Amino acid sequence: MKNIKQVILDRYQDKQNYEEIGNGIFKDLKNKRYVITLKFELEADEDSQYPLEDILDKYYVNCTSHIVEDGKIWK
Repeated sequence: MKNIKQVILDRYQDKQNYEEIGNGIFKDLKNKRYVITLKFELEADEDSQYPLEDILDKYYVNCTSHIVEDGKIWK
């Protein structure tokens, strides 16, 4: 896994549904949870998002959606 970056999606600009907490973290007012979007690229020999899964488990983070763009996975 390489090029792990934070992405701020256009939908987070909707002030009725999202409140910016800081550092790219938003509160989803409708679902009462905190959200962040991460973008990364898999290495040529990778077929999964490991080691990101270990980091998510360590901090009790739940991924609820995936976005695939041009062969790249967006989370």
